[in-house]
Amino acid sequence: MLPRDEPADFTRGAAGDYDRHYVELAQLLVERDRADTILRIGWEFNLTNSQWYTTDTEAFRTYYRRIVDAMRSVPGHNFEFTWNPGRSGVDAVPYYPGDEWVDHIGLDVYDAVGGVYPYPADCGEECRAVRQRTAWFDHSYGGDRGLGFWAEFARQHGKPFALPEWGVWERPDGTGGGENEFFIRRMVEFISDPANNVAYQAYFEHDGSDGSHRLMTTYADLGDVYRGLLAPL
Repeated sequence: MLPRDEPADFTRGAAGDYDRHYVELAQLLVERDRADTILRIGWEFNLTNSQWYTTDTEAFRTYYRRIVDAMRSVPGHNFEFTWNPGRSGVDAVPYYPGDEWVDHIGLDVYDAVGGVYPYPADCGEECRAVRQRTAWFDHSYGGDRGLGFWAEFARQHGKPFALPEWGVWERPDGTGGGENEFFIRRMVEFISDPANNVAYQAYFEHDGSDGSHRLMTTYADLGDVYRGLLAPL
């Protein structure tokens, strides 16, 4: 959300100083046959380590609206905008810019919950199962701002739900559930439930310095489970 080649902040964005960048972006997308792009402006903005995290919720909302308005001003566009907090972090509700500027309510969800994970050194199969259920029902789906909350938030605002990123996670600090079939099954169950009105979802198929997610290689058995669950949908 903030230019990298100049001093930048949300107050200036809210004042319209960066509108030109988004008009240019929209023009390029339309010119290059990408007029139907779905954009996640400032994804995971509520994580305190995000480059576009701010405590100024009013400036965030105003700037978000300006970005959407700037891009919609370009003829030929058919853009959709996903407002996309992360599951953890500060409460994202005060950052909601308003229904006029949002097409989907999105949430990034990973099986990473400090306090539930790491598994204890002597944690056997049943111990792991208890931890995984706790992570899901008390945090990923349940809790103050889990999937259940945000699916209801989307319903209340008349918006489809979206899962732009989700996945299992083996973290270097141990606070991820790792190879967790229970999480995969619950996520596909959530995605396939018509009541949740999931417009799109994308598994985060990547391994990086911050941990492992890949179902094609790292967790190939989970990949088989995932594809099997998706096949009938």
